Amino acid sequence: MYRDFNGNRYTVIYARGPRSDAAREGKIPITLNIVAAETIGDGTGDLIESLPEQIEHLICQWILQDYTSGDWAATPTIGTPAYERFRTSSTQVVKDASERRIGSPSLGYLGAFMLGWEGQFHTVRDVIADCCRSCDIDISLNKDGQLFMSMVDDSATVVKDWNDVVDVLRDSFGVDHDLDRIANRVEYRYQRRYTQAETELVEFLESGGSPAESTRLPATLREPQTEWAIDNQAQEDATSITNHSETRLFDLSLTMVRDPNTADNVVVALLERLKNGPIHATFTVDLCGTDIENGDNETLDHYGGMTTTGWTDRLLRNESHTLDLDNLTVTLVARDLE
Repeated sequence: MYRDFNGNRYTVIYARGPRSDAAREGKIPITLNIVAAETIGDGTGDLIESLPEQIEHLICQWILQDYTSGDWAATPTIGTPAYERFRTSSTQVVKDASERRIGSPSLGYLGAFMLGWEGQFHTVRDVIADCCRSCDIDISLNKDGQLFMSMVDDSATVVKDWNDVVDVLRDSFGVDHDLDRIANRVEYRYQRRYTQAETELVEFLESGGSPAESTRLPATLREPQTEWAIDNQAQEDATSITNHSETRLFDLSLTMVRDPNTADNVVVALLERLKNGPIHATFTVDLCGTDIENGDNETLDHYGGMTTTGWTDRLLRNESHTLDLDNLTVTLVARDLE
């Protein structure tokens, strides 16, 4: 199932004959459908289909470590006593949330992607951004220095209830409706192609003939020359477009998705959050705020909330926290989920 060459593990494809010759010379592509990374590292494990689990695998094996061969390495740890550099329990939380979203508990969000398919390099920043966009997640660093993932989930357990009288420091509360980030139409694409666009083929073996060099493949057999198999899809919210008197576009490339149900569900969730512009609350609390992590759900009572009577048990999702050791306070920024 594999071969180790010079300390690196490969799945090896053997081919022979005129198509193999032409492929090695760079004249035609060879494409394959493959079953990719599995849970052991020797071809005998279970296929990793869940996109959140694929992202964890990618981060733990190739970003936090440098896997080359053998069974997959254990999750890297740091400190004494040791704890995980990537909090793997967060992966299961996100996977469960994706299953609730998509309504198929045995599946959830599915991923299928490739890196470096033409020998190119990818920056860690770009890869992490693709992970977040494709799976509709945030990847954050907590107070212990652990990486972890989180997903917007209205049904998640509320970690903390904040009260304007007891908890929130005076004059620290502010609320912002970010109208510049309204997006009521999402144009998106998925199923990236990993072969170069070919307009000229040297060999035309499918027809049983042998055309002259540079003969163009008949249109009926040609693949569309696009970067994406599923391109220029769109979903929009007509009510938002009417209310705001304009269409506000969000462009999205789902580079790690080939499954239509996953792609459509990610876009629906994104559109729901952006169609009227996100609302964020900023407020400062004491050191109890260190118990809140990005992605945690919390509730807030505050007379300054954006209703005529303020907010009561307003459901929020924490998105950042700043620790001030001089004043022993924590400033939180949370998205309004209601």
